[in-house]
Amino acid sequence: MKAIFLFMFGILASQSSDANPFWSSGVHWDLIQKAFVGTRGDCLMQMKAGSEWVDRLANQMPSHSYMHAMRSGPNQSVREARTLMADFIQSHFEQAVDLDESSTQATHASVNDPFAQYTPDGRLITHPGDYLKSCYERGVGLHPVMDSTSPAHADFAIWSISDLSDLLKHGDLPNSIEDERALFEQPDLMKKTVALMQIVDKLYVDLKMRDFRYE
Repeated sequence: MKAIFLFMFGILASQSSDANPFWSSGVHWDLIQKAFVGTRGDCLMQMKAGSEWVDRLANQMPSHSYMHAMRSGPNQSVREARTLMADFIQSHFEQAVDLDESSTQATHASVNDPFAQYTPDGRLITHPGDYLKSCYERGVGLHPVMDSTSPAHADFAIWSISDLSDLLKHGDLPNSIEDERALFEQPDLMKKTVALMQIVDKLYVDLKMRDFRYE
């Protein structure tokens, strides 16, 4: 576990402070697709939907800054914001794991069964609706993991909605510095973000490490 934490710390610490992008909805979708090649298409779409839920307007208020690896204001410490973010990620991944375990099972059923659906690792999907809810919760939990690699979020930067000139640089607006162009101009950052997403997802979902906390 110590090695894992050190690896993730190295990923975050190695980001350049000269750039200032953080990710638009299109970039989150690009990252999800790159991180989970081979995942069922319907699951990927639910992960995308979960990530987009975090970016809805109600969750862009300063009080929800921890969902984006940021602070709500100067009176909130980095430690408090980091703890809130870790709680948020852990809560949604725990829901994802519970839903996955209750909706899939190991089986020796024939893959020729025209009515059977399987996960990429060969588990039978017994309750498709809950399986897709699990994918959705993974997307929610991964959103702040993706945002945490942004130089604009470094050290849990303060999120303010009062600076119009700054707001116009975000999302998918014409002056955005957090769109797909910003991502593809930084291939090393893309690789590091994808690797981080894969690690967090594997620890929670594949290895069932409920005591793991992404901070």
